Amino acid sequence: MKEARNQSTSTLQYAKKFFQIIVSTVAFTLMLLVLLAIPISMIVIGSIYKGDCPREKYIPIYLIVAGAFGVLKNISSLFQRCKNRNEENAEEANSKTNPFDSLIGCFLFGWFVAGNVWIYKIYDDFDDKNKESADYCNPTLYYFSFWITTAVYIFALCMCCSMCIIGVCGAIMGNRDNNNQSPHSEEP
Repeated sequence: MKEARNQSTSTLQYAKKFFQIIVSTVAFTLMLLVLLAIPISMIVIGSIYKGDCPREKYIPIYLIVAGAFGVLKNISSLFQRCKNRNEENAEEANSKTNPFDSLIGCFLFGWFVAGNVWIYKIYDDFDDKNKESADYCNPTLYYFSFWITTAVYIFALCMCCSMCIIGVCGAIMGNRDNNNQSPHSEEP
């Protein structure tokens, strides 16, 4: 971290190097493995309750497809990271993007938007008691889908707030460094 700070000519360049270091650590890889639990749980819940939401039949399909492609994207990212680690020029390897990952990411974004429509449009308009009703949706299926989708927004908000805080701290640190480096001359 100190080396990244010393080699950086600006706060923005330091922030970029800082995030490159964080992303390439073993902890990030372990976090990626833990994140496999979320898409796997989506596949499981979607499969168990596949026919249990006549009010919106696409919700379990949304979970299954999003979970399957989420697992695929996480595994692909993990393999790309391992491949990049074996290459000689680590900085150049980390800057390479896998077109397959990009394609999956675009699909997942579109699928997420579709899932939002299916999930949020029945928020106040489904029956979770009468299984014979055409408006029925299994509460476990629906609320799992709802909170998984809502968690994405909560995570995005937390990331935005964190980035703002890091930016403000970086600006303050940069100003402090600039003030410490410039000589103070007093005029008579």
